[in-house]
Amino acid sequence: MSLENSVEALVRHVQYLEARLARLEVRGPLKGEFGAVTLDQGANDTAILSLQSSDVAHGITDWADTDTFANAGKYSATEGGVSIRGFSENVAAVQILGAATNDDTTKSAAGLAPVILRASKKTGTTIGAVGADGNLVAIRNGTNTRWIVDEDGDTWQQGNFACNNVAPAAPATYTPSNVSADRAFDANSTSLDELADVVGTLIADLKLTGLVA
Repeated sequence: MSLENSVEALVRHVQYLEARLARLEVRGPLKGEFGAVTLDQGANDTAILSLQSSDVAHGITDWADTDTFANAGKYSATEGGVSIRGFSENVAAVQILGAATNDDTTKSAAGLAPVILRASKKTGTTIGAVGADGNLVAIRNGTNTRWIVDEDGDTWQQGNFACNNVAPAAPATYTPSNVSADRAFDANSTSLDELADVVGTLIADLKLTGLVA
């Protein structure tokens, strides 16, 4: 390559970098900011950071360049939040790995683990716990939520639950009649009719949980 061609190539490369940097301001922390480096993209809504490799060609070009294997940007153009995206030619696209030195076997609200997902809610100028029954984590298939865990550990899911690769059988159907609600009885002094009412009441309660039909 001649010197003239080398200079032209260098100029084009500099122009390309200038065009990219025009959309992004990189600076050290100003007063009131956290961190050693701040990336400020102004009002742009594109990814603020992209990681690329010439080994990758996933073809998902509506979302990123084909050689981009990861990028990060705003979750909402106007409300903020961060969206971290991985792109793959095969199955796995994002892995979160926590490698710890010690184990924690605590099974309580104080328990820790190599990987921690933490949800919080704004309170004044800081953060606190999520409110009553507020959702902490959601798993989605595309744009459809399929599984949720909320602030007190309750879970919700759309679909069947399987334990040890065994899916639960369809709930049995019970149709008791003439039941009077009864949840208290004396085992030493009862009657067959009262026990029938207790069983009927129990079946009604189980129907509310979905365990029987």
